[in-house]
Amino acid sequence: PARRGQPTNTRLPADTLSIPLTAIVQRDGHPAVWVVEDQGSVTLRPVRLVGSRTGQALVGSGLREAEWVVTAGQHDLMERQAVRILR
Repeated sequence: PARRGQPTNTRLPADTLSIPLTAIVQRDGHPAVWVVEDQGSVTLRPVRLVGSRTGQALVGSGLREAEWVVTAGQHDLMERQAVRILR
């Protein structure tokens, strides 16, 4: 077993996604993210977290690869609100 402060190698399932921790919001005590839909509006989606790494949340389910998530201002959003993507 690893000891506190000891580096370890951890294998994650292939479908685990890494997103900024700032994207995670809590709704009814459960983690969720605002996902930007094709029309430029947002929808709140529950996610299952499997861990975290230096500023990143590891998502086991609830997101698909290449989906856009909101990482700033998400605490003021409403369902189906239009957003503008800043790159």
